[in-house]
Amino acid sequence: MTLDNTKHGRIAELEKLAENVLRLKQLRGQRRPLLIEFCGSPKSGKSTTINSLNIFLRRNEFKTVVLTERASVCPIQSKTHPYFNLWTLSAAIAEILFHLDQGKDKVDVIISDEESSMLFAGFNG
Repeated sequence: MTLDNTKHGRIAELEKLAENVLRLKQLRGQRRPLLIEFCGSPKSGKSTTINSLNIFLRRNEFKTVVLTERASVCPIQSKTHPYFNLWTLSAAIAEILFHLDQGKDKVDVIISDEESSMLFAGFNG
């Protein structure tokens, strides 16, 4: 078996799993979207992975939303100021709540980069 055949086999396997997840979602009546958060070091491949996952899920009939990265648009310029983290965290939570409120018919999966997850993990100190 060549590497190319192995790759296609794995993709087909993942597509079958995605089909099963959608079927279970319909069968059990998903109440709210699933939130997937990625965290990691800068340049570790988070954005690439998020983009690939988003394309895969959409191709397999999931309704997805990728949250907006907030740190670059924060009105507080100093990234070391406590208000910077508070603003970024609040903005991320507001966007998550907006999409959760859209309900199961509009969004199946919400995908977030490290901004909200890193802040949730590091907010206490």
